[in-house]
Order: sequence, then structure tokens, then C-alpha cells
Amino acid sequence: MPVLAKIVEEMDVEQRQSPIVQALMAIDTKLDTILNLFAALDARQHRLEAANQPRTSSCVFCPEGEGSHPSGRCPKYPDPVSRAVQASRLGLCDRCLRKSHDEPCDTSCNHCRKPHNTLLCPIRGFRHTPKHLPQKEENSKKGYSEGVSTSGNKTKQLDELYNAADLISGGIELIRESRDALQILVDKLDKQFDDLNVKDTISHKGPRKPKEISSALNLSVANTDSVGITRYHRDRIDGVSNFSQEQKRKPDDELESESPQ
Repeated sequence: MPVLAKIVEEMDVEQRQSPIVQALMAIDTKLDTILNLFAALDARQHRLEAANQPRTSSCVFCPEGEGSHPSGRCPKYPDPVSRAVQASRLGLCDRCLRKSHDEPCDTSCNHCRKPHNTLLCPIRGFRHTPKHLPQKEENSKKGYSEGVSTSGNKTKQLDELYNAADLISGGIELIRESRDALQILVDKLDKQFDDLNVKDTISHKGPRKPKEISSALNLSVANTDSVGITRYHRDRIDGVSNFSQEQKRKPDDELESESPQ
């Protein structure tokens, strides 16, 4: 159980309804929400960074060390069907063609925008080539189109990465401000408990025992006037530099001096 929850549980019903206690509980709940948001943004940033890593020239479909060619030009798995079967056999993600996923993958096809990798797209793999265009010109246009699509996708991913970084920075600032506010409220609550302790001690000891009160609270006696009002030195708490307790009888010092020898 969190420390704040334990403190609130030990309070009575009237103290739990205090505005300070209610504010503390509200901030504690918001801190959990902010931390959860920060964790989600951090995980998304890692996924975006991984997606923007440069691809190696080794084929993901061929056994390790055998494919020194790009995955899109694999002679052993030239079509989307054979690639999909091999990817499933190797345990690869059908979206990013990587292993060991801790979080759901949100990569989509650059050609049809469906939830699969571009190399596994059946539409892209069986496009019709117009007969009136020479093969060389068609290949040139195809390469240009794919290059523009890939460049646009990387730009979009970089924009998402920058947005995620801004959100994370804002989340960190919110957490810092919330913790500072929480510490201020906890300090004020501690001072209120200290005031209650002082009052309870004086009430328990009674007005006739200023020496015992001074010893119990570790406060020196400032002065005692003729009507029995004793004042004690203490540090300032919320603008209060001292407090007084009316005593209906004389303090111990005068009682001792008047007692018969």
C-alpha cells in the first residue's frame, strides 16, 4: 500500500474530509496516470526509432549468412506467397519482418495501406504491366514511385517521432510539477500534525505544569506573567511565531517558592 494511502487510512473521518488531504489524493491519482502515459509514449518512441533504423543488405527470408542480397530481390523467394510462408516459418512479424515483439506492431503496407509488410503485398506483387510501355521505361517509373513512397513514409515516421518526443518532454515536466506540489502539501500537513501534537501535549499536561510541557515539546519558556499565562519559544509555522495557554493557577516556579519550608 502506498505511503499516502497508509497515512489517510490512519486518519479519522473528519481529517479525511480536509481539503489538503483531498488535494493530496487527487494529485496522487494524477501522478499514476501521467506515469502510465509516459511509459506508453516511451514505448512508442522506441518502436519509431526501430522502424527508422537503416536496413542491412542481408535478406530476411534466407538463412542467416546466406542471403547477401536485399529482401525484395531474393531469387529463392521472389513472390509474396513464398515470402509470407517463409516469414511464418521463421517466426517473423508479418508487418515489420522482425522477431521478438514486446508491443503490438503498427507498421502497414506502403502500397495498399493494409496491415502487412510491403514485401508481402499481393497487389503489389501482381501489378499489370501496360503493353504499350517499354519494359525499361516501366521499371524506371516503378523505381521512382517506390522511392517517393518510401521517402514519404520515413518523413511521416520522423514527424511522429518528434511529436512523441515533445509529448514525453511535457509529461516529464508535469510529473516534476506534480511532485513539487505534492511535497509542499505534505509539508503543510506535517506542520498541522505538529500543531495538533503541541495542543494535545498542553491539554494532557494541564496548565499547572509548564516545566513538563517545556521538556516534552523541547521548547524553552519565554515568560510567565502574573495571571498565569505561559509563552513558549518556537520557530515560525505559517506566520505564527508563538502561542499561549491560559492557566487558572500559578506555574510550578511560584508554587514551589510559596510552599512552606
